[in-house]
Amino acid sequence: MVFLSDIGSYKGKVERMKTLAKDIFDNPDLERAARLSKSDLATQMVFEFAELQGVMGKYYSLASGEKKTVANAIEEQYMPLTRTGELPRTKTGALLSIVDKIDNICSCFIADFSPTGSSDPYALRRQTLGIIRISIEKKLDICLSTLLERGIRLVLDSMQEQKAHNGKLSEEEIKENILMFFAERFRNLMTESGHKKNIVESVISAGFDSPLDAYHRIDALEQFAKYKDFDALATGFKRVFNIAKTKPSSPLDKKLFTQKEEKEMYRVFTKTQAEVLKRMVNSEKVPSQNDYLKSLESIKTLSAPIDLFFDAVMVMDKNKKIRDNRLALLNEIKDLFFMIADFSKI
Repeated sequence: MVFLSDIGSYKGKVERMKTLAKDIFDNPDLERAARLSKSDLATQMVFEFAELQGVMGKYYSLASGEKKTVANAIEEQYMPLTRTGELPRTKTGALLSIVDKIDNICSCFIADFSPTGSSDPYALRRQTLGIIRISIEKKLDICLSTLLERGIRLVLDSMQEQKAHNGKLSEEEIKENILMFFAERFRNLMTESGHKKNIVESVISAGFDSPLDAYHRIDALEQFAKYKDFDALATGFKRVFNIAKTKPSSPLDKKLFTQKEEKEMYRVFTKTQAEVLKRMVNSEKVPSQNDYLKSLESIKTLSAPIDLFFDAVMVMDKNKKIRDNRLALLNEIKDLFFMIADFSKI
C-alpha cells in the first residue's frame, strides 16, 4: 500500500512511527499503537468508508485482545480532524497523533509537497496546527527540533533504501524550513486567539522550539506588560541590544571592571541570572507561566543599573580589554532577556 509515491509504503511509514515513538517517548503502549495504527487501512470496511480510518482500527484492536490504551490511541491518531476539531482524549492518543503528523510533515517537505499559496493538498497546515494545539491544550512539552531531526533522518533512510531521495536540500535546511512553517502556524494561532502581535513576535524571535513553552512566555509577558515600569525595562533592553550586536573577542572577566556603575550592574546581573536559571534551567518540566512571570520580575531589577551604567560608562573604551569586557557583560544581559523574549520587538 503506497503512502507517498516518492517516500514508499505504509509499511515503511509504520516502521518509522514505531522507531520515532520508541526513540523520543519511550512508551510501550505508544509503540504498540504505532505498530497497529494503519492496519485497518487494508480492510474492505475502511476501503469503502475512508472516514472510518482509526475508528475501525480501534474496534479491530479490541476484538483482537489489545489494551484499551492502544485501541483508543489508534482511533485518536487522526485528531483533530479540522482546524478547531476535538483533540485526542488520552495521552497515548495525543502522542500517537504527534508521531503520525510529524512523519507526514517530514515526508511531504522532503518530497517537495509542502503547501504553496492557498494549495495544501496534504493538509499540512491543519496537521501542524494540530500538533501545536495538542502541545498547548494537553500541556505536553515537546521539542520540535528533536522530533524533526529524527523524523527527517528516518524518512531519508527509508528513501535511500529505494534510492528515491534526490538530495536537493540538506537535513538542516529541511528542518529549518519545517520549523519556520511551525512558527508561522503558531504566530497565526496566537494572534487569532487575541494575543498582542508584538508580544507574540518578541517571543518567537527569542526562540521557538516548544509550543507549550512559547505559549507560557507569551502569557507571562502579556501580564508583565501591564506593570507600570515595563516600558522602562524594555527601553533599557533596547539600549543593551543595540550595543551588544558587537560581539566581544574575549570572555567576561570581572577583574577588568573599573567603575562602580559597571561593578554594580555586574553584581545585580549575576544575582538575577542565578534566580532565573534556578527557575527555568534546572526545572524537570517546562517552566510555567508563573515561573516566567517571576523571572521577569527578577529581571526588572536590572532596569535602574542599566540606566546608570549607560549614563556613566563609556562602553567603547579605547582599551580593547576593557571594551571587550563591557561588551561581554552586555551580551550576557541580552542573553538573559532572550531566555524569555526579544524586547527589541516590543
